[in-house]
Amino acid sequence: MSMVIWKNPLRSIRVSIANQLRYGLVILVAVSLLSTGGILIYSSFRTQLKQSNRLQQARSQTAAEQINAYIDDLERKLGYLARVRGLSNLPVETQQTLLDGLTRHNDAYEVVAIVNRQGEPVAVVSPYGDVKIENLAKSLLFIRAFKQNEDSVDTVSIDSKIQRLVTTIAVPIRNEKDEVDGVLLAKVNLRFLDFVLSQTEVGATGYTYVIDNRNVLIAKQRSANEPLALQDISDRSFIKALTDLNADLQPVTVYKGLKDEEVLGAIAPVRSVGWAVIVELPTAEAYAPIRNLIWTMAGALILATGVTVGLGFLFSRRIVKPLQQLTTAADRIRSGNLDTHVEIKAQNELGVLATTFNQMSSELSELYHSLEQKVADRTAELQHEKERSEQLLLNILPEAIANRLKLDPTSIADSFAEVSIIFADIVGFTDMSSRISPVALVGVLNQIFSAFDRLADRHRLEKIKTIGDAYMVVGGLPTPREDHAEAVADMALDMLKAIDDFNSNANFPELSSNLSMRIGVNTGAVVAGVIGVNKFIYDLWGDTVNIASRMESHGLAGSIQVTESTYLRLKDKYYFEERGAIAIKGRGEMLTFWLKGRKDENSLAADSDKV
Repeated sequence: MSMVIWKNPLRSIRVSIANQLRYGLVILVAVSLLSTGGILIYSSFRTQLKQSNRLQQARSQTAAEQINAYIDDLERKLGYLARVRGLSNLPVETQQTLLDGLTRHNDAYEVVAIVNRQGEPVAVVSPYGDVKIENLAKSLLFIRAFKQNEDSVDTVSIDSKIQRLVTTIAVPIRNEKDEVDGVLLAKVNLRFLDFVLSQTEVGATGYTYVIDNRNVLIAKQRSANEPLALQDISDRSFIKALTDLNADLQPVTVYKGLKDEEVLGAIAPVRSVGWAVIVELPTAEAYAPIRNLIWTMAGALILATGVTVGLGFLFSRRIVKPLQQLTTAADRIRSGNLDTHVEIKAQNELGVLATTFNQMSSELSELYHSLEQKVADRTAELQHEKERSEQLLLNILPEAIANRLKLDPTSIADSFAEVSIIFADIVGFTDMSSRISPVALVGVLNQIFSAFDRLADRHRLEKIKTIGDAYMVVGGLPTPREDHAEAVADMALDMLKAIDDFNSNANFPELSSNLSMRIGVNTGAVVAGVIGVNKFIYDLWGDTVNIASRMESHGLAGSIQVTESTYLRLKDKYYFEERGAIAIKGRGEMLTFWLKGRKDENSLAADSDKV
């Protein structure tokens, strides 16, 4: 029998299978946790960063849309006045009355003037008294409006007299031959910019400002003691980067901003005047939530890793002991002790391994669940904002038009062969507005127009808009209907009843007399649609609209004046009184009628028997 030299393999600790399993298991679990946690942290960082970018972009776009809407409103009101045919040839007193009404309607108009073909002001109105305007024939603003026949907005400047930002808007005037015969000029203050910027919340340290097409800073969030000033920032390095981003439709970036600190900036264009709104939030504040999230997740990951490593050492001991028993038994067998037995229950070892992985799985599940909950919360917030946006869209557009606009954001224009239109106006509104407080005035208009809105819903008519004390509603669109003229007539009669109810029940002590309305109705073809991309509305165009407006303006207080086309559709169902032919500007003599009321069933039956 040969000699067997026995060596204890446990002395080779560095290469033993027990140590390889012990340290291998611990390293494997730690690496798995760290890599998975790192991926989760990076994914969370990217998600939070995208949300910060979207928020900055939304802030800048909201402010830009508000500014654009205000400028468009100023230009549109000038456009309404400029479309009065022969405005430049009216008597000076009439011109000044029209201009005075414009300045009273909106205190943004500092000076309004009508300029003739030679560039000479023929009528000038300002709430600050007499204003002298030199000949404008050589000014670029006059040339663009008169010779190039386009609306034009001048550069922004500071009016030293009133210490406000101002700009000038020029709109071409046409004569009776539809030729450009002059320019309607308005110097407007930009006080509304301060309001828009003050309402834009950009965190605790962020700020918002506006630049014009010359890259001159014209407005910013400033303290009460900070003087008003224009600042040329065209040489700042971030301006070119921002304007290039704006052109490429990438409106968010990181750069050194206006205050020479690293910011998360967003730019949005004010397209109607070539301005831009810039919103800047220091990255120290913008990334604070992201850093907090990273630190929280990293701490949880480190804790989970530490716990897992400790448990790994514990469980590895239970694996190593059977392996040591196997090694000893093998050495004993090699020595010739063939009866050596080692009782190792494989099920127990697998159970320990399964317990380790189950614990690791639970920890990872908690991390995943936390991330999924945060993503679900953010998704719910975005969905809520989307629903709010859609509701706001339905408040300004008919549902059918809003649905079309969401599918195709280009211009919408539809022709309607026959609709009926109401124009209504409160008689003596201008005089009343000078006698009562603004709060009471708004209360009166709100109560009356709210009643009209309910009537429009009841008769299934489409409210188009209100301008001052004027109310416009139409029947037969956007969904055509055969009884549009009857629905409009019924609403016009109900509007007079609503005014009577208001006079009987209204609680406005400042009103010294009852209110009355002029109502005009016309039936005919129109074009209806939505144009533009910012602050759009659903509007109507066509001769039918103009005639309906004339029916109101040439009517009498407390009466409903209709055209012959409306009369012919309704004469069998309503009582009318012929007014006769009246002169309508641009149309000559037109036969009109007074709508008196709806015939009852007995009257209709009697008329049928006569036939």
